[in-house]
Amino acid sequence: MSYSTYLWHLPVGRLLAKTPFPGSPGTAFLLRATSYVALSLAVGAGMSKVIEYPVLRWRDRRFPARGAAPAPVPVMAQEDRA
Repeated sequence: MSYSTYLWHLPVGRLLAKTPFPGSPGTAFLLRATSYVALSLAVGAGMSKVIEYPVLRWRDRRFPARGAAPAPVPVMAQEDRA
C-alpha cells in the first residue's frame, strides 16, 4: 500500500490546497495537515485494494513463478472488512 499512497498523495495535496479551512492560520494548518495525512493513507489503501491487488492476482495467474509456488496476495479476512 505504500507505493499506492506515494502515487496518490500529490493529487490529495492539490485537492486540499484548493479547499478553504476555517479558523486561525495555525488551526487551518493543523486541519489541513491532518486531513492530508488521513486522506492520503485512505486513498492509497483504497486504490491498492481496487487496482493493485486485482492486477497482482491476474499477473500471478497469467505468469506463474517458475519452480516455486507463487506468493499469495494478502486478502483481508471477512471480520476485518467492517
